[in-house]
Amino acid sequence: MLQATLIDPCIKGTQNVLNSCIKAKVKRVVLTSSCSSIRYRDDVQQVSPLNESHWSDSEYCKRYNLWYAYAKTLGEKEAWRIAKESGIDLVVVNPSFVVGPLLAPQPASTLLMILGIIK
Repeated sequence: MLQATLIDPCIKGTQNVLNSCIKAKVKRVVLTSSCSSIRYRDDVQQVSPLNESHWSDSEYCKRYNLWYAYAKTLGEKEAWRIAKESGIDLVVVNPSFVVGPLLAPQPASTLLMILGIIK
């Protein structure tokens, strides 16, 4: 279920957008990913601060059922693979949270956490 509703859309969506950019001869792509793609790993305390050379460990994500982080990590890695193969200049932003109009009927966990801090 998670494969079809979360993981595949993340990876296939990334592939579709970047392949469209290749066809349109776009030179630079800015991808909004997530800090979830770099922060979930057993050695996070030893390697902090984290930077663009770090990745969330997919086995760690599976072990703790961190499926969003798993999907975002695979999606971003796929973006880097496609960019390297096609010569696209890829820039990735890994925000901790994004605030704006809700796209889903219910607030996501990050927004609930921020609201908890504010209240």
